Amino acid sequence: MERRNKGLLFQNRVLIALGLICGWLAGGVVVFAYDGGAEEGPSTELPVFLYFVDPAHPYLTAEQRPGMEAEASVEFCRLLVESLIRGPSGGLARTIPPEAVLRAVFLEGKTAYVDFSREISDSHPGGIVSELMTVYSIVNTLVLNIDGVDQVKLLIEGRDADTLAGHIDIRSPLSADMMIIR
Repeated sequence: MERRNKGLLFQNRVLIALGLICGWLAGGVVVFAYDGGAEEGPSTELPVFLYFVDPAHPYLTAEQRPGMEAEASVEFCRLLVESLIRGPSGGLARTIPPEAVLRAVFLEGKTAYVDFSREISDSHPGGIVSELMTVYSIVNTLVLNIDGVDQVKLLIEGRDADTLAGHIDIRSPLSADMMIIR
Protein backbone atom coordinates (compact mmCIF):
# COMPACT_ATOMS: atom_id res chain seq x y z
CA MET A 1 0.00 0.00 0.00
CA GLU A 2 2.85 2.35 0.89
CA ARG A 3 4.51 1.68 -2.44
CA ARG A 4 1.24 2.49 -4.27
CA ASN A 5 0.92 5.81 -2.36
CA LYS A 6 4.50 6.72 -3.25
CA GLY A 7 3.73 5.93 -6.88
CA LEU A 8 0.60 8.11 -6.80
CA LEU A 9 2.48 10.85 -4.99
CA PHE A 10 5.22 10.73 -7.63
CA GLN A 11 2.63 10.69 -10.42
CA ASN A 12 0.79 13.67 -8.89
CA ARG A 13 4.04 15.60 -8.57
CA VAL A 14 4.89 14.86 -12.19
CA LEU A 15 1.42 15.97 -13.32
CA ILE A 16 1.66 19.17 -11.26
CA ALA A 17 5.14 19.86 -12.61
CA LEU A 18 3.95 19.27 -16.18
CA GLY A 19 0.96 21.52 -15.56
CA LEU A 20 3.20 24.26 -14.20
CA ILE A 21 5.62 23.90 -17.10
CA CYS A 22 2.77 24.00 -19.65
CA GLY A 23 1.26 27.01 -17.89
CA TRP A 24 4.63 28.74 -17.77
CA LEU A 25 5.24 28.01 -21.46
CA ALA A 26 1.78 29.22 -22.45
CA GLY A 27 2.23 32.36 -20.37
CA GLY A 28 5.70 32.84 -21.79
CA VAL A 29 4.36 32.74 -25.33
CA VAL A 30 1.76 35.38 -24.52
CA VAL A 31 4.31 37.59 -22.76
CA PHE A 32 6.83 37.13 -25.56
CA ALA A 33 4.29 38.04 -28.23
CA TYR A 34 3.23 41.13 -26.31
CA ASP A 35 6.66 42.30 -25.12
CA GLY A 36 8.32 41.52 -28.43
CA GLY A 37 6.01 43.95 -30.18
CA ALA A 38 6.84 46.67 -27.66
CA GLU A 39 10.60 46.34 -28.12
CA GLU A 40 10.61 46.11 -31.89
CA GLY A 41 8.00 48.80 -32.50
CA PRO A 42 4.24 48.90 -32.80
CA SER A 43 2.26 46.06 -34.27
CA THR A 44 0.81 46.75 -37.70
CA GLU A 45 -2.52 45.51 -36.35
CA LEU A 46 -2.82 48.15 -33.62
CA PRO A 47 -4.07 51.57 -34.68
CA VAL A 48 -2.37 54.81 -33.70
CA PHE A 49 -4.06 58.06 -32.81
CA LEU A 50 -2.86 61.39 -34.16
CA TYR A 51 -4.18 64.51 -32.47
CA PHE A 52 -5.48 67.33 -34.68
CA VAL A 53 -7.72 70.32 -34.03
CA ASP A 54 -11.47 70.15 -34.29
CA PRO A 55 -12.18 73.27 -36.40
CA ALA A 56 -15.51 73.90 -34.63
CA HIS A 57 -14.08 73.71 -31.09
CA PRO A 58 -10.78 74.65 -29.41
CA TYR A 59 -9.62 71.16 -28.50
CA LEU A 60 -7.75 68.21 -29.94
CA THR A 61 -9.48 65.22 -31.45
CA ALA A 62 -7.87 61.88 -32.20
CA GLU A 63 -7.75 60.72 -35.79
CA GLN A 64 -7.28 56.97 -35.91
CA ARG A 65 -4.77 55.66 -38.43
CA PRO A 66 -3.78 52.10 -39.26
CA GLY A 67 -0.80 50.83 -37.32
CA MET A 68 2.58 52.06 -38.45
CA GLU A 69 5.49 49.69 -38.41
CA ALA A 70 8.88 50.85 -37.17
CA GLU A 71 12.02 49.10 -35.99
CA ALA A 72 12.49 51.27 -32.89
CA SER A 73 10.78 53.90 -30.78
CA VAL A 74 12.85 56.70 -32.34
CA GLU A 75 11.71 55.71 -35.81
CA PHE A 76 8.12 55.40 -34.57
CA CYS A 77 8.35 58.95 -33.13
CA ARG A 78 9.59 60.16 -36.50
CA LEU A 79 6.73 58.46 -38.37
CA LEU A 80 4.12 59.93 -36.03
CA VAL A 81 5.48 63.50 -36.22
CA GLU A 82 5.84 63.32 -40.01
CA SER A 83 2.20 62.19 -40.16
CA LEU A 84 1.21 65.21 -38.05
CA ILE A 85 3.07 67.51 -40.44
CA ARG A 86 1.27 65.98 -43.45
CA GLY A 87 -2.00 66.81 -41.69
CA PRO A 88 -5.31 65.09 -41.09
CA SER A 89 -7.09 62.93 -43.61
CA GLY A 90 -10.62 63.75 -42.43
CA GLY A 91 -12.49 66.85 -41.34
CA LEU A 92 -10.00 67.93 -38.69
CA ALA A 93 -7.53 70.82 -39.05
CA ARG A 94 -3.75 70.61 -39.13
CA THR A 95 -1.76 71.74 -36.11
CA ILE A 96 1.74 72.07 -37.61
CA PRO A 97 2.49 74.42 -40.50
CA PRO A 98 3.13 72.35 -43.65
CA GLU A 99 6.39 74.25 -44.20
CA ALA A 100 7.83 72.84 -40.95
CA VAL A 101 10.47 70.16 -41.35
CA LEU A 102 11.27 67.51 -38.79
CA ARG A 103 15.04 67.71 -38.46
CA ALA A 104 15.71 65.06 -35.82
CA VAL A 105 14.20 62.87 -33.14
CA PHE A 106 16.07 61.24 -30.28
CA LEU A 107 15.24 59.64 -26.97
CA GLU A 108 16.93 60.24 -23.65
CA GLY A 109 15.40 58.06 -20.98
CA LYS A 110 11.63 58.45 -21.31
CA THR A 111 11.87 61.88 -22.96
CA ALA A 112 11.53 62.29 -26.72
CA TYR A 113 13.42 65.26 -28.15
CA VAL A 114 11.81 66.53 -31.34
CA ASP A 115 13.77 69.06 -33.39
CA PHE A 116 11.95 71.16 -36.00
CA SER A 117 13.12 73.65 -38.58
CA ARG A 118 12.43 77.32 -37.84
CA GLU A 119 9.32 77.20 -40.05
CA ILE A 120 7.37 75.68 -37.17
CA SER A 121 7.62 79.13 -35.57
CA ASP A 122 7.97 81.41 -38.61
CA SER A 123 4.92 79.95 -40.39
CA HIS A 124 2.81 79.46 -37.26
CA PRO A 125 -0.47 81.41 -37.40
CA GLY A 126 0.02 82.60 -33.81
CA GLY A 127 -2.45 82.98 -30.98
CA ILE A 128 -2.42 81.24 -27.63
CA VAL A 129 -5.03 78.60 -28.54
CA SER A 130 -3.40 77.76 -31.85
CA GLU A 131 0.00 77.46 -30.21
CA LEU A 132 -1.43 75.31 -27.41
CA MET A 133 -2.97 72.98 -30.00
CA THR A 134 0.31 72.71 -31.92
CA VAL A 135 2.38 71.90 -28.84
CA TYR A 136 -0.02 69.34 -27.41
CA SER A 137 -0.81 67.79 -30.77
CA ILE A 138 2.84 66.72 -30.87
CA VAL A 139 3.19 65.89 -27.17
CA ASN A 140 -0.07 63.93 -26.87
CA THR A 141 0.50 62.02 -30.11
CA LEU A 142 3.91 60.78 -28.95
CA VAL A 143 3.18 60.17 -25.26
CA LEU A 144 -0.17 58.46 -25.82
CA ASN A 145 1.07 56.17 -28.61
CA ILE A 146 4.54 55.14 -27.42
CA ASP A 147 4.96 53.25 -24.14
CA GLY A 148 8.58 54.33 -23.68
CA VAL A 149 7.83 58.07 -23.95
CA ASP A 150 6.50 60.02 -20.95
CA GLN A 151 7.55 63.54 -21.97
CA VAL A 152 8.43 65.51 -25.08
CA LYS A 153 10.96 68.32 -25.42
CA LEU A 154 10.51 70.54 -28.46
CA LEU A 155 13.58 72.05 -30.10
CA ILE A 156 13.86 74.55 -32.95
CA GLU A 157 16.91 74.34 -35.21
CA GLY A 158 18.62 72.12 -32.63
CA ARG A 159 18.23 74.62 -29.81
CA ASP A 160 16.03 75.22 -26.82
CA ALA A 161 13.31 77.80 -27.41
CA ASP A 162 11.12 79.67 -24.94
CA THR A 163 7.96 79.30 -27.07
CA LEU A 164 6.84 78.39 -30.58
CA ALA A 165 4.88 81.59 -31.19
CA GLY A 166 5.16 83.66 -28.02
CA HIS A 167 2.71 82.02 -25.60
CA ILE A 168 3.29 78.40 -24.51
CA ASP A 169 6.43 77.71 -22.47
CA ILE A 170 8.42 74.90 -24.13
CA ARG A 171 11.67 75.35 -22.19
CA SER A 172 11.11 72.08 -20.30
CA PRO A 173 9.89 68.65 -21.42
CA LEU A 174 6.08 68.43 -21.43
CA SER A 175 3.73 65.61 -20.43
CA ALA A 176 0.45 64.77 -22.15
CA ASP A 177 -2.51 67.03 -21.39
CA MET A 178 -5.73 65.03 -21.39
CA MET A 179 -7.84 68.10 -20.59
CA ILE A 180 -7.65 69.44 -24.16
CA ILE A 181 -8.72 66.18 -25.83
CA ARG A 182 -12.34 65.53 -26.73
